[in-house]
Amino acid sequence: MNINPRKGNPMIMGSAPNQYEVETKQQKLVMAINSINLIEDMLTNLVKSQPQWSRLLKAVDSRVEQSLAILRPQAIADYRALLTCIGWPPPLSVKNLDQGEKNPLIVMHGSIKENYSQSVLSLCTLQHSHILRRARICSQLRHNKENRLLDLGAVQKPNPNELLWTIEELVSPIYSRMEPHIAKWADKPEFIFALVYKVTWDLVDGVDYVLQPLIDRARLSGYSAREEWVSGMVAGLSLILSKQIFSILANRYRDGDREVKSLWLHLVDLVLSFDKRMQELVSSDLSLPIAKIAHTDASLLSPRSAVIHIFCDQPEWFVIWTEIELEDAEEKLKTQLEKDTAWIVDKGSKFESESPQSQIPESFLLSTIEDYRAPPIADSTIKLVFSLIERCRSLPNVLFQIQFIKLTTSPILHWFLDLLIWQCQEIDLSASLGDDAVISTIMNCINAAGYCVSVLREWSEKLTFLEMRSTEEEIQNQIDKALPETPTYFFDEEIEKLGKFQTEWLSEIMANFLREFDNYSHDYVKNKKQWQETGGEAFDTVDGSSGFAVLSISTEFIAVLDNLQGRIRNLNIGLNAKDFSDLWRSIAGGLDRFIFKSLCLGGTKFLDRRTKQFAIDMKALFSVFKPFCVRPEAFFPFISDSLKLLAMSHEEAKHLGMILGALNSSVDKRKLELLRHGIHHISPRKALKILRNHIY
Repeated sequence: MNINPRKGNPMIMGSAPNQYEVETKQQKLVMAINSINLIEDMLTNLVKSQPQWSRLLKAVDSRVEQSLAILRPQAIADYRALLTCIGWPPPLSVKNLDQGEKNPLIVMHGSIKENYSQSVLSLCTLQHSHILRRARICSQLRHNKENRLLDLGAVQKPNPNELLWTIEELVSPIYSRMEPHIAKWADKPEFIFALVYKVTWDLVDGVDYVLQPLIDRARLSGYSAREEWVSGMVAGLSLILSKQIFSILANRYRDGDREVKSLWLHLVDLVLSFDKRMQELVSSDLSLPIAKIAHTDASLLSPRSAVIHIFCDQPEWFVIWTEIELEDAEEKLKTQLEKDTAWIVDKGSKFESESPQSQIPESFLLSTIEDYRAPPIADSTIKLVFSLIERCRSLPNVLFQIQFIKLTTSPILHWFLDLLIWQCQEIDLSASLGDDAVISTIMNCINAAGYCVSVLREWSEKLTFLEMRSTEEEIQNQIDKALPETPTYFFDEEIEKLGKFQTEWLSEIMANFLREFDNYSHDYVKNKKQWQETGGEAFDTVDGSSGFAVLSISTEFIAVLDNLQGRIRNLNIGLNAKDFSDLWRSIAGGLDRFIFKSLCLGGTKFLDRRTKQFAIDMKALFSVFKPFCVRPEAFFPFISDSLKLLAMSHEEAKHLGMILGALNSSVDKRKLELLRHGIHHISPRKALKILRNHIY
């Protein structure tokens, strides 16, 4: 759009044109436009009925093009002359407007209004014919190869973002009048935005009441005068910002000027705020479809309605914007890290007062940072990422939205993951597992990663990101159709890496947890002679205060269980419910395999009376996990099967041993016999070994 002052025109530079001359010109213009419309209707019918007449169609189109090259400039010149007659553009002075300066479109009357209306109708009708003609020719080129003989350079494709010519001529002189003010406010862009919005708002009523009915009469269906008016003002502002502000800031940024960053971000803030107000102004137009009124998101409206579209037209500025946003986000995150409370999690005292049974989790529908027991720095990171996503949502082009998110939020999330890894790798876990502060640090990092994964998955399931994911897939398929299966989530890479971090460090905790159990239980496990002693038989007595069979548990095993219970309790308090549930199950499985291999398969000989002692010790082990499930023995399958074998009578064990040891017994028969005795997890060979180690 040209915002420079229009060059001299006889009708503009002189006084008001003669009424008779105006009417005569309008009549001739209408006749010419009607002729063009008639020719276009005939050509449209011929394209369908006689497509082989391509050369004839080409010749007619060429003649019509020559006529339009004369007709359109003349129609616009006449329209400009009428605008001058009605006093357009109005004064921009705030003082004059406050004193009741009227909108020229509203106050015009009589023959001037009639002439203006006829001029608008003619220009709109001519543009409507222009649009139909361009669409017909482009369709003809796509479907008829012979029509490639047409001059492709002379045939312009229909531009969906093209302004109505009548609106464009209204906007152009307004910006010409604004230029002196804008030149003075280059260092105060907020004044420029305020002035443009005020002028747009002050004059919108005239556009609605005068132009909209004329646009409808001209059969320009789907066009809103208000939206066109707003789009024209936005386009003019975008052009000014490009030439006078953004281009200068971009040069300063390339020269290394650090002050540009704050100015650039301030300017983007003004753009986003301005776009929102202008879109609200558009959405208040009752002539728009209801579905369009329901949304004020810039990505759902025409790109012309958003100044932010300037970054889509200037990819270099877009890259500068992402770099500045990323640096600003990193600085904000580092500021959050400097706070003393960045890694402190207030877990509360609810676990202190709850009974063990009340801690059995019923579900893991975690959603908030409190549910995940993540440190505040995780919430700060997610909020920062969300704010970056929101800043690019108004970009009209979804490809630019995707690129903005990839260039800003992805580095932030990877930076935060590196921070979590560094926090954990600084700890010598094998030497410091008993330190509550050390294990708390690792749990905080795991919780932080889990919270981020949860939020990213939730975002990825929203419609906006599903559409972005679909767009990415389409682009990848166009590049290489033999690509492997595409990721499920928009943030798939970040989710995968954060999830891998969780898994690795949960495994590390479990491994060190089992090593510590091995150290504590060394005397108990290595003292195999205790199971062959003929001393007093253990009695299954229960201490009512603790719920454990304290009096019957082996002395060496009591300290082991006490340490185990304390460690499990700390994990329960520190970890989120889902990760803790996975971890304690893994720990139980590890303890099950460890004790099974060390005692049951470790060559230990069990006297019949000592098997009861072993059973009591194992029941005590099961009870440590009782607060988290109803049947903890189900998570110790090998120990449970071993206890069943050791609890058999002499005759029953002898009979089973004969079947398992018989050379002529098939594997299936041996397994079936074990199943009959309730043994589901131990192989026949291992079961036979346990039976033979039972001394009756």
